[in-house]
Amino acid sequence: WLILQEAIIKKLCYIEGRVRDCKAEIKSLNIKRKNPSIRLTKEESNVVKKRLKVLNYQIEEYHWIISILKSIGDGIAFTFIHKLDIKPQNFKESPGFISGKKGLLLEKKILRHSFKNNTIAILNDITSVLRYADLTVITDDGFIPIEAKSSENKNSRVKRQEDKTNKLYKYLSEDVTSDLYGDGSEVMQRMELGSPEINYLDKFNKIIVSAEKNRFDYAKFEEGFTCIVAFEEVDNSVFDLAVKKQGLIEPFAFHLNMYKFEEQGYYPFSLTYFEPKHYWNFLEGKMNVLAFIDFSYLKKIAKDNGYSIERAKEENWAFNFKSLDPKSEIKEFKMSEHFFFRSFMEMVSIKWLMQDTFDRFKNKINELKRL
Repeated sequence: WLILQEAIIKKLCYIEGRVRDCKAEIKSLNIKRKNPSIRLTKEESNVVKKRLKVLNYQIEEYHWIISILKSIGDGIAFTFIHKLDIKPQNFKESPGFISGKKGLLLEKKILRHSFKNNTIAILNDITSVLRYADLTVITDDGFIPIEAKSSENKNSRVKRQEDKTNKLYKYLSEDVTSDLYGDGSEVMQRMELGSPEINYLDKFNKIIVSAEKNRFDYAKFEEGFTCIVAFEEVDNSVFDLAVKKQGLIEPFAFHLNMYKFEEQGYYPFSLTYFEPKHYWNFLEGKMNVLAFIDFSYLKKIAKDNGYSIERAKEENWAFNFKSLDPKSEIKEFKMSEHFFFRSFMEMVSIKWLMQDTFDRFKNKINELKRL
């Protein structure tokens, strides 16, 4: 784990250096173009424009590589920390480049010191999900955030960072907080899952192996949830085949390739794909993955639990649920888009995801009654 992290650090620093070089050249070329004392010919101007286009393309590609490296770093985080403890740590501005960071040398020393003492540690900046503190140390009792400060100087910015970090980890410990992200949000409370998660990662990877041999394959994970894997261009006939064959009535279609670098705290694709070559095929677009979720089945689950369901019109929300029983203690509630997207982003059972949500609300009602 130490060797892997140091390899990621080295590659990140190199790629970030290339981005800086490209930006420096772009700045130099733009100064040259706009300098009135240097009159470029039309041919020279075209050469400069072409070079600028190449440099901007290279910067995009370098950022793509950075995202891949951080996806591998995310794989380390999710190996040692439960994903529901990782999610709240993701919603914070990105720390930016790791290279040139003043405290990097000290952070690397702490990282090596931890492993020297047989303790797993993670350098947070090599991930896209651990955005609080500098390192995370893994213990038998959980994980501990570490701030690496080489100076006693505490300005207002440092103090704000410490306050945010303390608030985040207090939330992870006590499950209740308010205004966690500084956006004026209401009280947030984490609720324990009612039952162990059900997912289809094993089945998904079996489909990939079959699709690799046959160029295309699909499977019905459960009622209302179908997945397609194609090593070829996906056209309308593919959609029609999956929809008709699986009997989907009101299908939502999700193209996973469009979500490769969302960095929203989901289980990383670097772990979703069991074979490295399949992960790479996915990244390069040589393999397309589509998930179909049948809204009519969601309606059935909601109705069985005494609620109606409709698509939410508000941003960041997926569904609105309204009780069919006028005497119900909970008249209505919402499901966030982020939570619902766990289905296709993490190959999580739709039936389990929905039913566990209703069960937790029922348990909450019973708790309130006892009080």
